[in-house]
Amino acid sequence: MTADAVAVPTLDEDVLQNFECLRLTGEYCEVPKLALTPFVQPLPTPPDADQVVRVSALVPPVDPNDNCKAVHPPANDPTDGCNLYPGEPGANRPPDRAIQRFAEFPPVKQYEMYARAFDHLFHPELMQPSTIWGYGNASGQTWSPGPTFREHYGSPIVVRIHNRLPAGFPGNDGFGIPQISTHLHNFHSAPESDGGPLMFYDRGRYLDHHYAMYPAGGDPREVLGHLWYHDHRPDFTAQNTYKGLVGNFLIYDRYDSGYERDPRPGAFRLPSGDYDVPLAVSDKRFNPITHKLEFDPFNLDGFLGEHAVVNGAVTPFLNVHRRKYRFRIVVNGPSRIFTFKTCEVGNDGVECASDEAATDLTLVGNDGNLLNQAVTTDNVTISPAERYDVVIDFSKFRRGDRINLMNIADQTSGKGRTGVFAPMTSAYAMKVLQFRVVGGPVPDPSRIPAVMREKPEIPESEIACERTFLFDNQAGGWTINGKLFNFLPRFQVKQGTAERWTLVNASRDWEHPLHIHLEEHQFEVRDGATPPDYERMRKDVALLRPGDSVTLTMRHRDWLNEYPMHCHNTVHEDHAMMLLWEVVNDEVACVEEP
Repeated sequence: MTADAVAVPTLDEDVLQNFECLRLTGEYCEVPKLALTPFVQPLPTPPDADQVVRVSALVPPVDPNDNCKAVHPPANDPTDGCNLYPGEPGANRPPDRAIQRFAEFPPVKQYEMYARAFDHLFHPELMQPSTIWGYGNASGQTWSPGPTFREHYGSPIVVRIHNRLPAGFPGNDGFGIPQISTHLHNFHSAPESDGGPLMFYDRGRYLDHHYAMYPAGGDPREVLGHLWYHDHRPDFTAQNTYKGLVGNFLIYDRYDSGYERDPRPGAFRLPSGDYDVPLAVSDKRFNPITHKLEFDPFNLDGFLGEHAVVNGAVTPFLNVHRRKYRFRIVVNGPSRIFTFKTCEVGNDGVECASDEAATDLTLVGNDGNLLNQAVTTDNVTISPAERYDVVIDFSKFRRGDRINLMNIADQTSGKGRTGVFAPMTSAYAMKVLQFRVVGGPVPDPSRIPAVMREKPEIPESEIACERTFLFDNQAGGWTINGKLFNFLPRFQVKQGTAERWTLVNASRDWEHPLHIHLEEHQFEVRDGATPPDYERMRKDVALLRPGDSVTLTMRHRDWLNEYPMHCHNTVHEDHAMMLLWEVVNDEVACVEEP
């Protein structure tokens, strides 16, 4: 081989078949998917944010009067180059960029991250890496998922995020736009730090996100545990998040302290340290010819991938000890709804030996909110943006046992599930992750508390308005009460009040995971009945099944200005199932169907 020769990997049969079909017909063959051997790579662990992106000081320091800046501001530009579309209502307006209550919650820690492109190989059998986007540090290291934050209530922080994405649209490998707005889902943040659809900014700019680490209303019952951060650029959320702009954010408090040996009275002592494992789950599709990550921006139903990806790896494995683990599962989207169930693996080391559940799943939290009491089940359904805290006890297994985490929800389009659960022994079930039991018995000081969080009830006397929202598909777009998203708020809410909202799915064949920013909500009624036990605490995503409705209550405290509600099937969100409302400190009219 000469010095300038290039080694070409052996082409598999699918690729050769596609070349033949292209030559004869101009179209790809009907190849089900690019075959990739499951469970051949270990589960990646994103780095701890304190180790890779924490800084001793931000230079220049935070400007509480304007949190968006250009690294090299244009001359004579009073907006520092952050006003992307002068004259367009609602597009990152300078008056909305002052940080609320900054002096009241001064940051005790600072972080600095850079959104940038990098090459990533999702599976060792892919012929080449894909150019994806992630979050990194000043040294040039970049990850997707981004660094995992582990923070504590009572210790405010600032996270500065630079936009260093490549120029051009579409972005590298054909999709994504190099403008960002990083949303910390669903922290109780002021809009200028929330990373909503108004606060996107261009390359060469940065935005300072101030997180007060303060529970809603100062109520300790309102603390959150598992959040995630992701891009929220309007019209391009699906593309930018699918391309890699996601990460985990964990918060601890007096009771859920992140220390399973915590001796303090009342400490929950859930599994911690190496046994507290975030799992960022998505589904991806790879081009059968180039083996690169691909996305279809023209499919408005929703986009489905063919391979489960966990923490950036296609169907990895995780070595586990014979004890309890806490898994923080988030589905990053864009459109697939997962139903997770475990199976014991047969002698081949890969396939499920039966359709029986290998172990119980103990649900201790939903959408970052710990439940009042744990719920035991053999499967759990998680839609895009939902999070579940799941404890699995591997103590009953023997060294060498293998357990697959499977997705049994049958789904053939982005519209939603078919309603069929696939047998785990069939080719229709999707392999997600394999647990491999190693070693002998180990000490396990962790526990599952009999009682965890108390629900902060919302009395009827606080309800200031009742509203109804109808989610539909009209005129080629996704609508809320017959309207598409624009950059203006549709209605106002008085700060300090609570409201009752009824969310209605007008369709009989679509599913919509609906997310409301600012505060957690509480389900009162789901489809005419009492919500199931795992949905009776607090949530920030309401999955509307076909023809379903959910009635919920929520408060609007602490922060002013504009927040969105949208479908978190991010394809639906981008086309344009989203609205804004505004929290104000004045009396407002109650618009029942805004």
